[in-house]
Amino acid sequence: LDLDLLLYNSMNIAEPGLRVPHPELLHRRFALEPLLEVWPDAKLPSGEPLSQFIPAVADQQLERWTPAATTGRAVFNRFAFLVPMIALILVVWWAVGWLVNQVL
Repeated sequence: LDLDLLLYNSMNIAEPGLRVPHPELLHRRFALEPLLEVWPDAKLPSGEPLSQFIPAVADQQLERWTPAATTGRAVFNRFAFLVPMIALILVVWWAVGWLVNQVL
């Protein structure tokens, strides 16, 4: 698990292993845009609004995660085709077993 602390109020923190604001925040759309979705008026400690940096990263690809893609129903739908195949295999297995018992 990698946890990046992007901002902490209006504080500048420079400690070994920790810099806040995150030094790459303004260069990463995948961090900047979601942060602005939950905190639209977020500002750097200098007072600059983070929203002004969006145009500089707008060309970066951003793939949105959707919770529905990871739900049990979605996983079931992905593998639903296996259900009839497994049923067919079981029926054939039973039929072969029955035939073998009839011959013996």
